[in-house]
Amino acid sequence: MNIDDLKRFAPGGKPVILAGLSATSDDLYEAGTDTPPRICHFMAQIAHESDGLQTMMEYASGAATKAATISATPSRATGGNSKATV
Repeated sequence: MNIDDLKRFAPGGKPVILAGLSATSDDLYEAGTDTPPRICHFMAQIAHESDGLQTMMEYASGAATKAATISATPSRATGGNSKATV
């Protein structure tokens, strides 16, 4: 994707992130992200992970991320059902 496409895709994206992504577009094709569905899925995922191409840092602390992972992980206490209450 060129820089103009990226600006339309993520109008609030930081210029440095948009420029970096535009510069690596050939690498994406070489890695197999070369069909419209794959490109769409990749772009949706990175837009989600980067808050619309605005950041490359996590907002949550490591403790918050670990707590969310633990609470979503099935355990023996719940019989493997992460939605069960004990």
